[in-house]
Amino acid sequence: MRMKKYIVAFIALSLVLAIPAIANAQGEYSDVITDEEGDVFHWHGTGWDYNVERPNIDIIRAEISESGGTVTISLTVKGEITDGEDILYYMYLTDGEDGYYSFFYNDDYGYIIASSDKGYRNFEPDISGAGTDTLSVSCSLEDLLTPDMLRFTSVATYEYTEDGWYQDTASPKDLEFLPIDYELDVEPTIGEAPLEVQITFGAENTGDADGQIPLTVDGEPIYTMELGAQESKSENIQHNFEEPGIYTVEFGDQSVTVYAEGDSDDETPDSPYSDVVNDPEGDVMRLVGPTEDDWEYVESPDVDLIQIEISESGGLVTVSLRVKGTIRDDPGIYYEIFMKDDSNGEFDIWYNDGDCQMTAYMEYDTGGFGNIFEPAVDGVGTDTLRFAFTREQIGSPEVLLISEVVALNEPDSEVDLAGPDAEYPGDDNGYDNGDDNGDDNGITPPDDNGDDNGEYDNDYYDDIDEEFLEALWARGMWCMAMVIIIPLVVIVVIIVIVFKVMKSGDKKDEQQYQQPPPQQETRPPSQDQSGPEENPPPPPPQDR
Repeated sequence: MRMKKYIVAFIALSLVLAIPAIANAQGEYSDVITDEEGDVFHWHGTGWDYNVERPNIDIIRAEISESGGTVTISLTVKGEITDGEDILYYMYLTDGEDGYYSFFYNDDYGYIIASSDKGYRNFEPDISGAGTDTLSVSCSLEDLLTPDMLRFTSVATYEYTEDGWYQDTASPKDLEFLPIDYELDVEPTIGEAPLEVQITFGAENTGDADGQIPLTVDGEPIYTMELGAQESKSENIQHNFEEPGIYTVEFGDQSVTVYAEGDSDDETPDSPYSDVVNDPEGDVMRLVGPTEDDWEYVESPDVDLIQIEISESGGLVTVSLRVKGTIRDDPGIYYEIFMKDDSNGEFDIWYNDGDCQMTAYMEYDTGGFGNIFEPAVDGVGTDTLRFAFTREQIGSPEVLLISEVVALNEPDSEVDLAGPDAEYPGDDNGYDNGDDNGDDNGITPPDDNGDDNGEYDNDYYDDIDEEFLEALWARGMWCMAMVIIIPLVVIVVIIVIVFKVMKSGDKKDEQQYQQPPPQQETRPPSQDQSGPEENPPPPPPQDR
């Protein structure tokens, strides 16, 4: 009884130890190579033709597999495996060391040569598949002298004809991991620390090998995507930025900058990057006439500027733009902020329908600085659009001040302007933004009710409407004269001229009809005309 227990335990232990070896052995007798279609060569005595169609020798795939000690080697062609004296099929294998194994098939006959440090054999394996697209060869591992592994070295096919021979070859290719079409999106990219963001990322692997792609923050991996051969994948994770700072998220060839702001109370005191421009509500203008001076005030809250501000905290510069309505992505709505330093630097942020770009340009006595980049953007769907960047990205100017801000609704010809350098149509002296700087140009509606709150008075709008309607009526009457009356006068003149021409022609025809035919004039001949001589009359009779 005790002996049986020992035997059972020994058998179980042997099986446990053998399982990895069996699994490893199965994996070592496995290989695949593939080949493109239509890549047959043709030698015709004087040179080669390439990419010739010869389907019965056009290699598609070759494969090695093993099951239960039986090795199967297969060859697939585009057409059919053909028995004929002029068609040959070869497959060459190796054991990874000095052993080599070759298979030859021609006209319903085939054999294998096995040669290694264990010996040499030449034998006929089991062969099937003639008339189909796959030739299958089977034999035992013992027939092949029990190699430790089997891999392809090459496969070749030939067909001989009167005009030369045709040939196709295939060999193992190094498996490659070839990821393309990287995608990376981070939302939000601006916020107060600790900042929680959603990171979405993806790629496609066009290679034949599996691989990994790390997702990193400032070069440190925070996640690794596993991507199989010929696989496309998209994933998303959440990540927290606990401390204020500027972080770079990277995935493949894509990168996004995230700005985690400090507490608003931690803003840099006396920062040279600090400025505010306030703009009154309801001052959006719409073009209503054919010239640049034909404007009226309208309600358009999504482009109605309220406040634009520059601030700095921990080396992070933030520019915010607040409107009366909502910041929204729309192909026809544009927001642009122009800034300057204390010399000749020019800085511009432009935003439209999800696209954003910042341009920084400065000149020095010893050179200059220029940079075009995409700052971090946040705030779509709220009343405030925010942009964030670092001092270094704009060349670290001494100061940064707002010069002009433009909010434009292009399809409706609506615009709002703000800033000390903003110019309304017909204005060359700047825009009075309510700071009492004395540059009132008459374009901004006055606040005459004494509360000095910057809000516009309704009587002023009434006056504007009346003046506008009168001007529009005068312009309309003039247009009517130009478009209707003048063409009518021209038509009447043309009709009169045509009538006169036709009447003159009728009179000439009537006179010609009533005139008698011309008569020949008879006159006595003149004395100087010569004519026949007349005989004188006979003399009178004489008396006798």
